[in-house]
Amino acid sequence: MDQYGLSVAWPLAPAWSLRYRWSNQKDTVFTVDGHDIGVTLRADKLWAGELETRVDLGMALFDYSGRNATPAQSRLLPDQRRHSLGLRQDINKTLGVYATYDQYQYSRDPVALARLLANSRRPRAGAAYALASFASHGRTAGMTWAATDTLDIDISWGRTHTVLRQQQDVARIAATLSATRNASVTLAYSDNRNSAVQKPAGGTFIAADRSSALDLSLAWVFD
Repeated sequence: MDQYGLSVAWPLAPAWSLRYRWSNQKDTVFTVDGHDIGVTLRADKLWAGELETRVDLGMALFDYSGRNATPAQSRLLPDQRRHSLGLRQDINKTLGVYATYDQYQYSRDPVALARLLANSRRPRAGAAYALASFASHGRTAGMTWAATDTLDIDISWGRTHTVLRQQQDVARIAATLSATRNASVTLAYSDNRNSAVQKPAGGTFIAADRSSALDLSLAWVFD
């Protein structure tokens, strides 16, 4: 899986900001272009609090196109819309907790395509498989810890339900090292567990599985 992204943020006032993110993801079947718009409220600015209290609202549109998809798969491709709500609260100057909720909608019912892809048995593991599993809704909870001035640790757990009623659980730990003021590197390990999907008439359509992934990310911030 290859993924690229570019984010821009505009501070509107001490308590409000807008953000936009463009992303491009490719797995063995799809290319997905994403456009994500969000609003952030720093509620702590309203009462001059010392610890951050943040509310994030977002809406995203993901345009699917076939990369190595068959003609039958390409005819079923939908567009995906995501609405999200995020909350963050700092406990002290180094420790914070957060939670997010995502709801997904599609321009056409993706169940037939999800079943077709599952039957094709193309190898898709970890994060790459998430592109073709078509989420229905999901939630995440996590904790951040500023271990040093240059090292941040993020631990999270997430559960996603797909249109095929599969439950996908991801436990993740990530370490971000700020190499300079504007450059950082992140190393993350995730443990992924997917539940089985049963056929309507009985029997197993998709077997339960477990996998792990190790991700390396580089980021640059341009002021």
